[in-house]
Parts: sequence; structure tokens; C-alpha cells
Amino acid sequence: MAGAAGKGNAVRKICDQSRFEFILAIGDDATDEEMFEYLLENANAVTIKVGNGSTYAKNKMKGIDDVLNLLKQLSL
Repeated sequence: MAGAAGKGNAVRKICDQSRFEFILAIGDDATDEEMFEYLLENANAVTIKVGNGSTYAKNKMKGIDDVLNLLKQLSL
């Protein structure tokens, strides 16, 4: 994984401090891939890449409208 200040390292530190029943990680660029890669083996994590391209995320969405619809559904 990349530098010490990356999103993957930040997620690792948070996950090392606590256990979570559900993790939702959504991102749209290369800086998010480190986070997705770290969460790849975490059964409680749902990872979503927004947009095109290869990814470590477990799921993909086309655009921000899809993300907004998901968040609306989760908030009901």
C-alpha cells in the first residue's frame, strides 16, 4: 500500500481500534483504491467504485445519482 497518510492506512487504523458490523466505502478515483483493497477481505464492508475503470471495490455504480439513490434508500 502507498504512503503513510493514505486512505487505506487511515481505514486500517480505524478498523484496528474498533469492530464494525457494517462499513460502507464509496469512492471515485485512484486514491480510493488503497481503501478498497484493504477492505477487500472484510465481510462487513460494502465497497463501491463510482464510474468506469478497474477497481478493488466489490461493487460499481455509474455515477453520483446512483450513489444518492442508494443513500436515500439506506436512510428510510
